[in-house]
Parts: sequence; C-alpha cells; structure tokens
Amino acid sequence: MAVLHAAATVALAKIAVFQPTEVTFVTAVVLALLVGAAALWSALDAWLGLREPGRTWFIAALVAGPVSAVLSVIGRGVFVDQTGTSELGSALTGGAAFTALLVLIPAGLGMFVGGKLNARANDFEDSDDAEDSGSGPLAPVGARADEDTEGVLVGSGNDGGTGDDNGGSGDSDGSGDNAADGAGGSRAGKRLGRTMSRRTPKIGPAR
Repeated sequence: MAVLHAAATVALAKIAVFQPTEVTFVTAVVLALLVGAAALWSALDAWLGLREPGRTWFIAALVAGPVSAVLSVIGRGVFVDQTGTSELGSALTGGAAFTALLVLIPAGLGMFVGGKLNARANDFEDSDDAEDSGSGPLAPVGARADEDTEGVLVGSGNDGGTGDDNGGSGDSDGSGDNAADGAGGSRAGKRLGRTMSRRTPKIGPAR
C-alpha cells in the first residue's frame, strides 16, 4: 500500500505540472482507486479468515504513511521537478497522516463486509453438514409399528413360557417330594410291623 500511494502521489504531481486542467478529474479517479484497493484487499483478508485482520491493517496503515511519504518525495525529485529534502518534513507529517487514514478507513469497511460474507459462508456450510448427517433413509411408519408389535408379542410369549416352565418345574418338584415322603413312610411302617411281630410272644390254645 505504501508503494501504491507513493506512485499515485508522483503521478498526480506529474499531471499537475504537465496537464493542470485535468488534475481534478484525475485526483478523484486516483483516490477512488486507492480506496477501492484498500477496501477490496481487506475484505478478501477477512473473507479468507486471516488471523487478526484488524491489527494487521492498523499496522499497515501506520507503516504506509511515513514510507509512502519518503517514496513520494524521492519519486517527485527523480521524475517530476527535482524535489529536495526540504519537502520531506511536510510529507512525513500531513502527507503521512492523510495516507494512513486513506488506508485505515477503507480497510475497516472492507473487513466489515468480508467478515459478514465469511460468517454467512460458515452458516451455509454448517446447514449443509446438518442436512447431510440427517438425510439417512427412514423406515416407513407402518413397518416400524409392525416391528414394535412383533417385539411385544415375542417378549410376552417368552415370559409366559418361562412362567409355565417354572410352574411345571415347581409342580414336578412338589410331586417328587410327596412321592418320596410316601415311600419313606411305607418302608418305616413295614419295619415297625416286623419288629413288633418278633417281640410279641405267641400264645397257644388253652388246654
């Protein structure tokens, strides 16, 4: 930007010397070009996501002022009217401040526009990603209802079968215990009868 502003200043000085009637129109065109260049450049930086574009352009404006002042004095001394170092003081004060403002103000506008474009592009990409992630095939409502009904029926059938099995096992256990108790009781009765028959004395018929 410093080189661009210095070249514009030298061109205006040359036109003012050789074609003084066209100075006003050319000055307006040059200023529009300088403003547009700073605005477009800063907008591209913000749109592309440059880190800290405000700080970068603030430093660029501070550097462009004095550097363009020195380069413009050198360019005028070489190409226009042999300007000496006496013009360097005014160029480093008023000229440098004007150049810095001419860089900083359009850059701020460009960064504002570029930031809006960047945010809109990020929102558009996020919405596309959300649509892609949520666009999987969905089963029909009737099919999902049938699957849910089948799952309930299968679960209830399994539970009933388990209950029947448990009940059956309980009944079988109960019948087995009763049978075992009955068999044990009959055996004990037989043993008791045998013992009593052995111990009881036999009484013969009376004579």
